[in-house]
Amino acid sequence: SVFFNSDSRSACRLLEQLEQQCTLPRYPTPAQLEAVRQRQDMCRNLRVPALALQLLRLPFKTRTTAAGVLAVYEKQLVLVQACYDFLTAFCIGNPHNQGIVFHAFSTFMVHMGIV
Repeated sequence: SVFFNSDSRSACRLLEQLEQQCTLPRYPTPAQLEAVRQRQDMCRNLRVPALALQLLRLPFKTRTTAAGVLAVYEKQLVLVQACYDFLTAFCIGNPHNQGIVFHAFSTFMVHMGIV
């Protein structure tokens, strides 16, 4: 599919790596907390969340299953999941980042089928 080409796979890998860098351990020490916050700040300054949100706003290529259910192609879901995983790690423990991502609430509602 044109949607999931080598650039999309690269974006997926990058988002997965950044998600790992922004993930807090279950019981972080003050030093670990500070290191993760610095990496979250770096991602914010590089506008990585804006990229992830732009990817989430791309139209999905869909199909109707035999049961009449609208389904998104699996390859697209991999990229969408990478975006959501990164945004989750980016926001955990960081109210400033939560405020940035909150502005995309309408996109999240569309994905959940509410709007």
